[in-house]
Amino acid sequence: MISDRANLYWGDAHTNLHSRHFDRLDDSFAAARDLLDFWPVAYYPFLIEDLGGFTQETEGQRPLFLERWKTLCEATRARNEPGRFICFPGYEWHGDRRRWGDHNVFYPSDDAPLDAAADLADLYEHLRRYDGIAIPHHPAYQIAERGKDWSVMDERLSPFVEIFSIHGSSEGYGSPLPLERNVGMGPLVQAGSAQAGLARGWHFGFSGSGDIHTGYPIEWGCGLLACYAPELTRQALWDAFRRRHVYAVSGDRIRLDFSLAGHDMGAIGRARPPYRIRVRAEGADAIQRIDLLRNNVLIAARSFGYDPNRSHVADARYKLRAVFGWGPRGFKHKDATDRVWDIAITVENGRLLGLEKFWMRFGQQILSQSPTGCRLRLTSVVSGTTPNSRFHPFPGIGLDLLGSPATRIRMDAAGLPMTFTLAESRHFPAVYADYAHAKDYLKQKVNITEDSLRAGRHDLSSIWHTAYKTQLWPAVHESEFTALAEFEDTPDRPGESWYYCRVIQNNGQVAWSSPIWVTPET
Repeated sequence: MISDRANLYWGDAHTNLHSRHFDRLDDSFAAARDLLDFWPVAYYPFLIEDLGGFTQETEGQRPLFLERWKTLCEATRARNEPGRFICFPGYEWHGDRRRWGDHNVFYPSDDAPLDAAADLADLYEHLRRYDGIAIPHHPAYQIAERGKDWSVMDERLSPFVEIFSIHGSSEGYGSPLPLERNVGMGPLVQAGSAQAGLARGWHFGFSGSGDIHTGYPIEWGCGLLACYAPELTRQALWDAFRRRHVYAVSGDRIRLDFSLAGHDMGAIGRARPPYRIRVRAEGADAIQRIDLLRNNVLIAARSFGYDPNRSHVADARYKLRAVFGWGPRGFKHKDATDRVWDIAITVENGRLLGLEKFWMRFGQQILSQSPTGCRLRLTSVVSGTTPNSRFHPFPGIGLDLLGSPATRIRMDAAGLPMTFTLAESRHFPAVYADYAHAKDYLKQKVNITEDSLRAGRHDLSSIWHTAYKTQLWPAVHESEFTALAEFEDTPDRPGESWYYCRVIQNNGQVAWSSPIWVTPET
């Protein structure tokens, strides 16, 4: 499998840097370096103009775009650190994307021009000269209304397709997390989906990335791109992109290996039926199911269960997450502000192995980390003001632990104490609310107390609504966040077939492998 010969690296290939974000490029690159292994940056060369109360994006080139492109290429050139952090210059195509669909253009070097070809065929010619690639994104929108027209495709220039982002999944009909987030652009149409492109005979991998417009390089829950490469260099990553050694996740960094008869993810090959197929996964939460699809049809699935009553005795790895931020809603509490969480976590009779960052905005920090615990400073926005992630808009942290059911976690989140053992957490999710802060807020801001609410026959749950809250998830055992599924299949038709898999966690997070194409040997 790929991971036996290569390393797994994480990136986001769809952070839209607008011209207004160039004043804080240093912050964007610093955050990307903290969160990602590689960052293909997608400059957004559009102006947003007000046409009498109707906002509209421009099309085509502007002098400002050329200046910004030069600045971006200088920034990516200066910030490459082979072995530590790799970035590529790129931009969202600003030609006729309505007709041909949205594409992000990336280059392996920093000296290619910002192209303003109006037609996709002309853009392809430009990319052949500069060794660039064009990644279609949200392809499953209406064709000729920014969906992908699969009659025009160059699979060398588009070695993978972004099938998940803030918009949802463009995999196809029946996919988890469907394409339905953008009300104006409309819901999914099958003719533009990734499955429709595969059915036309094209060979391309799957990627996930955010399509975020805040200047922050990643928003958890909006998509990530995983890439297997032998080393963290531009050339190694670019070669891996060309070979489709990539896959998509919705947010959690699910490690995924997928092979068929000795062929790796993204391969085109031959094999003698019946094909032996192997899927290995490690999640950030309990794995619920692994699906296997052949020629876009679900042909097999393996279910894996999380049983809170299952007892584990020996020391083992556990994963546990905490999310911070539920609380007052802006329309109901006009003075509510962003919440800064100074968090201290201590691990007793166990060891902290690592942390996973479920972040989506500037200002999040790991202040210290050791085998016995960590300190964090996270900031959550007022509830409901940033609904980008389809899961929750609040920062969280994932703990990778070595321990036993008796391992005790002590957590203080901005003065809110929480203590529990891993055994007790098996019956989570649980919510802890900062009632003291809520009561003080109501008293100081609007002179409301619990007694006055009761006397006025008002809803006492207002205190609960006002309280900032932390959600703690169950500690999942390594036998639950890892899974191995093996299948055997004989194709139902002559010629080439394609196979891919989905991994679905208990918390709704998904990974999609890139396909493998195989023709039977006789």
